[in-house]
Amino acid sequence: MKQDMTAIGLEYAYSKFVRGDNFSEYAKYLGYFDPMDLYPEFVPRSFQPFAKELRGVNAAQLFGGFSLKVW
Repeated sequence: MKQDMTAIGLEYAYSKFVRGDNFSEYAKYLGYFDPMDLYPEFVPRSFQPFAKELRGVNAAQLFGGFSLKVW
């Protein structure tokens, strides 16, 4: 079992660092769409302004009418 996990980790590292499977150029080579090509006017929000908005009162409700209740 330990030998199998080592092999899986090495294969993952090889695909990530040597072949470069995690780069966007490889995804384009495989035929995946880039959202920026489909919607060039879309500007994604970064995480920091979103987190600051969540801390404030101006946060939009993601799930309207949903609440967590403590048992």
